[in-house]
Amino acid sequence: MTMTERPARVCPICGVSWSTRSPRCFCDYDFETGDPEAAIRRIAKERRRASRTLSAGALLIGALPVTFVAGLLHGSWLLLAVLLGGVQFSIGSALAWRGLAAYAASSKQLATAKALRQLPAARVVP
Repeated sequence: MTMTERPARVCPICGVSWSTRSPRCFCDYDFETGDPEAAIRRIAKERRRASRTLSAGALLIGALPVTFVAGLLHGSWLLLAVLLGGVQFSIGSALAWRGLAAYAASSKQLATAKALRQLPAARVVP
């Protein structure tokens, strides 16, 4: 670091280091005002997206019996049903894990951002 550079700022929400020239973090936390409202909106949107991804994965896994029953009803399609079921399970599992991980991370960031929004506890001055 040279003498003209200022130390980097660390975002209190996501923990990413930024140069002092940057007014906002990529999570939309405003360094200059300390306002987390834009970050709260963005993280809540990410959490809703993660919830939809998790639901899609769970739906694919939950629909596996339909795939296998369709294969059993048409005896010649049993091998195809097993292969499609394997692909369906793989994609469903990947979506479910991805959604679950993103949901957990965004929930943690959202709690941190909401804690920044709250007023500090009042102190009694004698």
